[in-house]
Amino acid sequence: MKKITDKARKSFQKRHWWKWILGIIVGTFLFLGIVVGAAAWYVKSHGPEIKEKLLAKLNENLDGELVIGQLVPEFFNGFPNLSLRLEDVHLKDKKFASHHKELLKAGSVEISVNAMALLRKKIDIVKIGINDASVYILTDSTGYSNTAIFKSKDNKPDGTRKSMPQLRRFSMQNVKFTADNQLRNKLFVYDIKKLKGGLDYHSGGFSASAGLRTFAESMSFNKSHGSFMDHKMVEGNFDVDYDSAKKELVVNPRRLDIGGEKFIIGAKFTFGDKSAPFEIHLITKEIVWKNASGLLANNIREKLDMFAIEKPIFVTCDIVGDLSSEQDPLILVKAKCRDNTLHSPGGNVYKCAFDGLFTNRLVAGKGTVDENSSIILTNFSGEYGTIPFKMSRFSIDNLVDPIAKGKVSGNFPVDRINSVIDKELLLFKSGTAAFNVDFVADINNYKLIRPLVKGKVDVIGGELDYVPRNMKFRNVNIDLLFTDQELQIRKLGMNTGKSVFNVSGQIDNFLKLYYNDPKLLKADISLYSQEFFLAEMLSYIEPKKAKKKVVKKPGNFTNELAEFIDQSNLNIALKVDKLHFRNFLASDVRAKVTVSDEKIQIQNTRLNHADGTMIVHGLLNRGQKTNPYTMDATITGVNIRKFFGEFDNFGMKTLTGKNLSGKFYMTAKLNGNIRENGTLQPNSMQGTVDFTLKKGGLQHFEPLKNIGKFAFPHRNLDTILFKDLSGSFTFKGDKVHIAPLFISSSLLNMDISGTYSFGKGTLMYVDVPLRDPKRDKGITNAEELAKRRNRGVVVHLLAADDDKTGDVKIKLALGKNRNQNKEEP
Repeated sequence: MKKITDKARKSFQKRHWWKWILGIIVGTFLFLGIVVGAAAWYVKSHGPEIKEKLLAKLNENLDGELVIGQLVPEFFNGFPNLSLRLEDVHLKDKKFASHHKELLKAGSVEISVNAMALLRKKIDIVKIGINDASVYILTDSTGYSNTAIFKSKDNKPDGTRKSMPQLRRFSMQNVKFTADNQLRNKLFVYDIKKLKGGLDYHSGGFSASAGLRTFAESMSFNKSHGSFMDHKMVEGNFDVDYDSAKKELVVNPRRLDIGGEKFIIGAKFTFGDKSAPFEIHLITKEIVWKNASGLLANNIREKLDMFAIEKPIFVTCDIVGDLSSEQDPLILVKAKCRDNTLHSPGGNVYKCAFDGLFTNRLVAGKGTVDENSSIILTNFSGEYGTIPFKMSRFSIDNLVDPIAKGKVSGNFPVDRINSVIDKELLLFKSGTAAFNVDFVADINNYKLIRPLVKGKVDVIGGELDYVPRNMKFRNVNIDLLFTDQELQIRKLGMNTGKSVFNVSGQIDNFLKLYYNDPKLLKADISLYSQEFFLAEMLSYIEPKKAKKKVVKKPGNFTNELAEFIDQSNLNIALKVDKLHFRNFLASDVRAKVTVSDEKIQIQNTRLNHADGTMIVHGLLNRGQKTNPYTMDATITGVNIRKFFGEFDNFGMKTLTGKNLSGKFYMTAKLNGNIRENGTLQPNSMQGTVDFTLKKGGLQHFEPLKNIGKFAFPHRNLDTILFKDLSGSFTFKGDKVHIAPLFISSSLLNMDISGTYSFGKGTLMYVDVPLRDPKRDKGITNAEELAKRRNRGVVVHLLAADDDKTGDVKIKLALGKNRNQNKEEP
């Protein structure tokens, strides 16, 4: 029973204390309400007096004019303080009449004052709220600022300044804030939608916390370069500490939303007598490249916007400067990109990774200007098209006249080149390639222009087709070295079927001419082949396939490469051990060959052929269905049977290499056409041929045997041996004009002249003395032999086309032939 009583007593005491606490709280509020009510009554009844005191309080440290249209009390709005609403507020400095910029123009300013102090006729402001207002801080071109209105001119004799109101809370709503520094060419404009915060004073200064929602219309450290955070919404909370001794305001790192992107932002501002240094630091773990560049000034943004990165990246930005300086602040933007896709005017880079840096002070002491700015990418890797590469460093320096430079290397299968070169030009099939080069390039309209390259390019076991001329190259091995002045072809080995080539040489001024005028490019190379089959290269004189219209794409080098191949020139020092062309075979070939898109020229070509030698100079105009050529040739001591046979008997069907023997010597000046398949175009040859046949023979020549049946029925004309025979032919299309040719042989003598035709129009005069040459066998005197040559009967024959069959028929001529009375040369 006692326990129950104790428990009840304790419960009663507990309820009793709660009543006391509740009574104290209610009493306090009632007391404060009475005080606030009394203060409100006081304001209402003493409005003009309070307005005057408030203006006096606010004007204590002003060197200008504060005007308040109306003062309206707001009962219990700022409870337990008393709220006053100041309507139609204007704050003007003493030079307003000259610049017309009001420091403050507000629809209303809400002030909370201490009610108890107010009853003691003292104004103690604890909160200020500015609504529907504009704040314009002006610094003109002379350095004068309308903030001079806040300079105190009312010091006590002991030098102490009157105390400023101890604000505890502040707010802004719909306030347009402008800081226009015309002296330093800076402009900051913020449309503050909402700002609300509080102040906490301490011996060393104060601390503040606030929530902010503002629209950044301009944040221009240099108006000519544009604005940072241009037209971006900024939202979030921030904490501020001010150290009055250091005159240093620190914005502690907090999360802010800028233009929809989340940042951690911290800052520091120092307010010196002659300088105002500041630092702003931003960090975001994920942001799209374009959104990141969009936070920077125009002069920086337009350079960074030449790139685009698909997936978000990690970015930090440091802005360090001086608000009193004319120079731009130092800008440091750092980025980390991993497993991303980079788009640029020069092409796309896939699977890319890099650490990026932008700075507008690349070299200390040269200022924070565009000329001293740089975009730097380090540890850069990725795939260009499908070609993998690595760059330890890539930079774009000087954003006024930008220059790109870097060092790039890679190792990849050759067929990946198809991703950057059109398959209608070159088709890469197999092999491996490696490169390691330094490069420097100008940038124009965000594109790399005329890069200069130094370094090595290697290809091993390559296989490719040059499609326009249907040429196939196999087992391609390349060792190229780019220097400042030239491209060195240290090794180029390849085969085209049965032909195997080894090439070395160089191209002077390669890169300069490659970009500016490929027609002036000249490659001086040495080409060696143990065995060269010329028929495999015939497509090089064929008309190229019609070019398809190639749409220029970033990262595609087809147009430039095609122009280089078509227009550049090759000066080739040729050495071939064995040269094959259908039936033709030459050895120990030496030549100087010049190749361009329009022509192929050969000079000082020496070769061994058919047991003799040939020296040839020639010119072939290429690229047409019929390829015109000119040729000068000297032939010495060739086996005439092999010579005729390997040149397809020069198109003759009646007289072939099988009918001939002896050593043949010739000089020729000819021109004509070569067909697409490399054969001579019939009826196109023009020019002259002078020849000598030594120790010659004629075997089984049917036309002559037919003559023998008629004129020498008792002589065997299967084999006829000649003395040295010389003559001259003139080629005119399908006809060969034969100058009088005096043939002296073991079995008969014969004089021939006239025209031989590969088609119609053969008309040859043949005079055959019937005198047997054996009768003059012992005579060695040339004059005597000439006298005896035509003694006796001379048969005059005519070889001409048969009107019915078209074949060449031999018949007796009526009267003497024109060979008569000609002396043997």
